[in-house]
Amino acid sequence: MSKKQFTEEFRVKVVNEAIETGEQGVVARHHDIHPVTLSKWVNNYKRYGKQQFLNKLLNLLRILSFKS
Repeated sequence: MSKKQFTEEFRVKVVNEAIETGEQGVVARHHDIHPVTLSKWVNNYKRYGKQQFLNKLLNLLRILSFKS
């Protein structure tokens, strides 16, 4: 089984939807995401804001540029 890859825009959209509706389980099912995954995204978003999604992308770019 392969790991799903989600864009940062998708994550932010889904997190905002979960926060606005207060229904993480419903939102997770609607977007075919495991509820625990969405819960982690929401908790990280509340703790660190949108920046936490950007940091993952920036770290990946740094690793790739280091390998070049």
